[in-house]
Amino acid sequence: GSVERVVLHPLQFSRTDLGANPHPVFVALAGAVWGCVLPLGVWLVARGLKWKYAVLLRAFAGFCLVANGAYLGAAFILPVGDAADLIRLGVPVWAFAVPGILVFGAGLWVWDGGSLGVCRLSNEPGPVAHQNTHQSNRRKMHVK
Repeated sequence: GSVERVVLHPLQFSRTDLGANPHPVFVALAGAVWGCVLPLGVWLVARGLKWKYAVLLRAFAGFCLVANGAYLGAAFILPVGDAADLIRLGVPVWAFAVPGILVFGAGLWVWDGGSLGVCRLSNEPGPVAHQNTHQSNRRKMHVK
């Protein structure tokens, strides 16, 4: 298709309006899909290369997953932007809202480092180790 207008206004959803769109469903979903896949891929590459600032990319990737997941997942309640377009095009709400909710959860999981604890950001994957805290405290109390 051809680009008719690009809207970049701080009080509106940014968007690109196409004059003739041969694949409107694909275009409506592409923003959210690429907005998740690209940051996640960049973070995974940086993590694999053991880049010391990969934690920043992880935070950004988690944010992108949470934002895009919330945007599509909230379509049950508030269909706006691409979600409203998808509904208008005949796509059932559950077909993008349910994956949106799952992507939102995946974003929280990325922020959390892959554990099931409280959201935290560090360079270390997995849960924070607390197993020796109790023993250390007990030793301190019995010291004479």
